[in-house]
Amino acid sequence: MPVALTDEGRARHDERRRALTEALHTAPARLGAPAVDSAAEVLDHLSAVHDRL
Repeated sequence: MPVALTDEGRARHDERRRALTEALHTAPARLGAPAVDSAAEVLDHLSAVHDRL
């Protein structure tokens, strides 16, 4: 089902996307590569579970 965002909704979405992008770029330095690798593995697993639903 298609949806449309208001201008305010689009601005909020863009703001959240920028914040997520920044967080993902700084995570390896803050958390360390092993923690990021573990998190990626968990997310891959969750993605596969979601795809089977």
